[in-house]
Amino acid sequence: MLESALLAVVVFGASFIVLLGLERLIHRWTFNPDRSYRWGVWLFSVLFAAYAFAMSLGR
Repeated sequence: MLESALLAVVVFGASFIVLLGLERLIHRWTFNPDRSYRWGVWLFSVLFAAYAFAMSLGR
């Protein structure tokens, strides 16, 4: 169970960094600083971490 939790933390961190970089790239492409998709970065990072946790529990 500890390995599953550690994997979830690692997946959360990696996906958060990647998605945050993608979100900033979208800001530069659209030239619209008013729109923020940071809530999506948090949401998908948590979903990826929960999926990784659930899939590694049975191992």
